[in-house]
Amino acid sequence: MPDGGTRTAGDDGASVTVSADLRAGDPPLPADPPAVAARVGIDLNPLDVTDDDDLNWLRALVWPEHVDRHEQLAAAATVARAEPLEIVTGDALDVLPAVVDELPADVAVCIYDTQVLYQLTEAQRERYRALLADLAVDRDLHWVSGSHAVESADGPGIALRHADVSGDGVVEPTTVARYESHGRWVEWVAPD
Repeated sequence: MPDGGTRTAGDDGASVTVSADLRAGDPPLPADPPAVAARVGIDLNPLDVTDDDDLNWLRALVWPEHVDRHEQLAAAATVARAEPLEIVTGDALDVLPAVVDELPADVAVCIYDTQVLYQLTEAQRERYRALLADLAVDRDLHWVSGSHAVESADGPGIALRHADVSGDGVVEPTTVARYESHGRWVEWVAPD
């Protein structure tokens, strides 16, 4: 399929959807996405969408003219209030091993971080990569990170990188896409 156009994945009846302009490439979206065994978030200071003050703070962080993002936040908060996710309070460098240990042993683990790594020192980033390699010794582990600023034809963006982490200490992420920081556009750049 040529660059641009429309791709869809997931449940057609979902109450929360994410859409972006596809500016380049042909992302390999599966017709039937893999099942998710568990979703666990880790945050130093997690906000609770069931708390009106926390939800109001999240609303305040969305630019006023981004009406679509306000609508998406409201829909996501409704889902999160009805189906709360597990959120672990702590530093990922400290609590990630225990979180991964609690996951079923027979499922692949995907560690996803977005716009986080720039907040870490280089020593902390190296510790994070080493931690991922250690966690991959006994299981299939993938790392997806959207934390590297890049320039694209459409202006500043974020590189989405993926690594199939091996247990031999090798963590070699490659850029698979670039996207606008609020998700308004995506350029798929991974080779076929």
